[in-house]
Amino acid sequence: MAETIKSHEVRQPLTIISKEDNDGTYEIASEERRLKAAIMAGLKAVPCIIIHDKKAAIEIALIENVQRKDLHPLKLAQAYQQLLDEEICANPNEIAKKLGLSRSSVSETMKLLTSPENLKDLILKENIINRDLFREVLEESDLSQMLGLLENANYPAKEASKRVKRKVSLKVVLSNGQICIDTNALSKLSKEDKKTLKQELLSILQ
Repeated sequence: MAETIKSHEVRQPLTIISKEDNDGTYEIASEERRLKAAIMAGLKAVPCIIIHDKKAAIEIALIENVQRKDLHPLKLAQAYQQLLDEEICANPNEIAKKLGLSRSSVSETMKLLTSPENLKDLILKENIINRDLFREVLEESDLSQMLGLLENANYPAKEASKRVKRKVSLKVVLSNGQICIDTNALSKLSKEDKKTLKQELLSILQ
């Protein structure tokens, strides 16, 4: 973003609101990341829109936050709850309508807030984002069973490791003096695996 701003400057204004003590300074209601990028790009000033309604400023900030693609499901649930606490929305149905989401999606996400603190800590620590796993865990009523399901689950890093260690079947056919080898299987092997395969084949043929 900083590189883009260097070339084209800030095209989308920040939304700011005057501080409560009216000391001439302002708080950012939205586009804080854009400001940080502008500072990195060396800009001394950026375009801003000043709003005077505090509730509107909070609403803008919260809605910008919940629309982030990288927001963890638990953090998203907390942002939804803020919309209720600040009386921007009266219930999950209104949140869904305002954000253009399904009611079930919002309700399901907010259900994470009802889970025990130990569970929330583990979810954030391991960066667990699997919604199917969340559904399975929240069906349990016993904390130890909930934690057990999470601890035994394949987190993304474990699944990646599992994919790397997958088995590859190599098909070799000898017919009428001709040897046919499945080259597709060979292409999936690392150099180290190919070296090991060569040694094994030589030992078999000796």
